[in-house]
Amino acid sequence: MVSLIFALLSSALLISAFPQFNLHALAWICLLPLLLGLRNKGPLQGFLLSMLCGTLFWAGLVYWLMNVPKYTVLHYVILMPLLGSFFGIFCLLFCLISRHWGLMPAYASAPFVWVTLEYMRSHISWLSLPWGMLAHTQFRNLSIIQVSSLTGAYGVSFFVVAVNASLALIVLKIFQREKKVAIESGGILSPLSVVLYAAATGLILGASLVYGNAVVSKPIVGDQIKVGLIQGNIPQDKKWDKAYAEFIMRTYTDLTFQAADAGAELIAWPETATPAAINVDPTVAARVHQIVKKTQIPLLLGSAQRRKYELENTMRKVEYTNTAYLIIPHERSGNPQKYDKIHLLPFGEYLPGRANAAWRLLHVEAVKGYAPGKQFTVFELGPHRFSAPICWESIFPYITRNFVKNGAQFIVNIINAAYFGRTAAPYQVLSMNVFRAVENRRYTANAANTGISCIIDPHGRVVDRVRDASGDDVFVRGFMVGTIIPLKELTFYTKYGDVFAWICAGVSLAFLGVVLVYRRRDL
Repeated sequence: MVSLIFALLSSALLISAFPQFNLHALAWICLLPLLLGLRNKGPLQGFLLSMLCGTLFWAGLVYWLMNVPKYTVLHYVILMPLLGSFFGIFCLLFCLISRHWGLMPAYASAPFVWVTLEYMRSHISWLSLPWGMLAHTQFRNLSIIQVSSLTGAYGVSFFVVAVNASLALIVLKIFQREKKVAIESGGILSPLSVVLYAAATGLILGASLVYGNAVVSKPIVGDQIKVGLIQGNIPQDKKWDKAYAEFIMRTYTDLTFQAADAGAELIAWPETATPAAINVDPTVAARVHQIVKKTQIPLLLGSAQRRKYELENTMRKVEYTNTAYLIIPHERSGNPQKYDKIHLLPFGEYLPGRANAAWRLLHVEAVKGYAPGKQFTVFELGPHRFSAPICWESIFPYITRNFVKNGAQFIVNIINAAYFGRTAAPYQVLSMNVFRAVENRRYTANAANTGISCIIDPHGRVVDRVRDASGDDVFVRGFMVGTIIPLKELTFYTKYGDVFAWICAGVSLAFLGVVLVYRRRDL
């Protein structure tokens, strides 16, 4: 019962550490109860306890999924344990190593195994979901997150788990010395081993802080460009209603003229901003080009051909794209620069294995099929170059990294998250966008329909955002004009990618390999 309570406590601490609660300090102790509760547990017990912890954590973190059209309680009940199973696998391996090798090796392996599982969860075909990483709890901790330019966000997750493991070892050693707990699995904890582990954790964390402070203290210099971000705040139920087409275009037109008057040199509208595709509807296309002609300012906008989540009665293949267009004054109207979204949203923009009848058994309805893009397009803007990930593409590190490797000097994310409502979702997206900026040392701008529209500097600072008079930044209409400095230098992470995660995977396999060939004689 105590172990069960500890598992529930860890799930509550984890949820509290993420946006929108933002109690990021709790991340450094969030796994402590769970790790203490695993004492003397077998692999199966550890799996079940931690899977419960993970399932409850995910249920509390992404509660806003229930706002998504056609997403039901059944889907929620299926998805949450699936995501929670990664917690289960982590603790299953922890208990396996503890039982067959010792408690100290189990704690030593914990940060490596955790990072390996986060990486796996982020790269499982259409199930890939780099959401809810422990690193994201620290998006406001600028000194800590600078290591992401070397390791990606995985380095910060490693630190968080290592600190939790160190604290668990210290607590167990104190209780063991006072004879308040019995350690049946893994033998007696050596004081020297506990001190060495804690010292090593403190050393690498301290080195990261020194590095981070040194980076953050450096000024960011270079040519400047003023970017205007338009937050139209168009309700989701009106976006695709033809009766509101004029209202939508007038809203974006008025805000664009205001941004132009404020000195913007590039203006960005959100994802699927226009009420119809500009390459299909000549009236909408003419309005957009008229705006550009009048302002004489390049315009980036999203224009998708079909409504997301629109149902289709037949299973025929429909080739449409979710596209970002860059329209430049004096450019030929029929040939704007464009980027087609590469990483589509499963069940929203396409149905994985749509011929599979199993989806019907789960009450998953067919959706209009979007075709993925094939090129990591870099837009040309005079002497500057930038790229525009679309919506949830910004949460995938490989997307931004490939744009920057192709020459993007800054990033403009265009987003529409209106269907999530007034929830923690946009704040969680913001926390991940901070890491994309730091990983690649690029200014990152978000142009979101309902928020959060903001500019993030290469050190992860949220420089400014669209707000109303009361300070609200979601479901408000407005614009902002901020300064961006296009940069060219490539970070270690941009050049070499997830080397650190692969090292963690290799170390994890080494721990498991030893377990397979080694057994403690006293067990």
